[in-house]
Amino acid sequence: MGFASFPAFIAIFDRLIFKERLGLRESLLLGLVTLGLILVTPSFDMKDHGTLGLLWGLASGLSFAVLAMINRRTHTGAGPMQAAFWQNLVVFALMLPFAALSTGTLQLSAHEWLFLGLLGVFCTGLSQFLFVKSLQGMSARSVGMIIALEPVYAIAFAWWWFAEQPTVRMLCGAALIILATVVSGLVKRKD
Repeated sequence: MGFASFPAFIAIFDRLIFKERLGLRESLLLGLVTLGLILVTPSFDMKDHGTLGLLWGLASGLSFAVLAMINRRTHTGAGPMQAAFWQNLVVFALMLPFAALSTGTLQLSAHEWLFLGLLGVFCTGLSQFLFVKSLQGMSARSVGMIIALEPVYAIAFAWWWFAEQPTVRMLCGAALIILATVVSGLVKRKD
């Protein structure tokens, strides 16, 4: 869920680095998404693995925001497929030492490796390609608002597949994120 914070980081970078002003409407929508993310967080206890995961997710969101800003601000002439390939190759190279140090990775079965590969190709690779492609016609903030729906569908799938009942607070947070995304889409259509 913390990863979905990257639109807020993009807005902060746009403001601080590129001196772009956020309109009142964008600020309110970003505030709705941020409040929604706070509400879908199970707890804020540092001893809770979920909270630690959230902090790692926030760090991931920050790094992805940096990547999005680089993608949006550089014009290398590379197509979306090529850009996604090189980005994923760099991330693979950076993460390889950590994977090599993890003894649990070496103990995966062939079945688990297959699913890990499918997850990487379809969930990560395809989504990265679509993300880079969408940046050609949309701002990083607009794309980020759509991607902020990730915690919403993660909650829905956990509810459906694993029978994990979300709390009322989580449902309220999800509703705020959906509302902000729908309003953002309607506003963009009118502009």
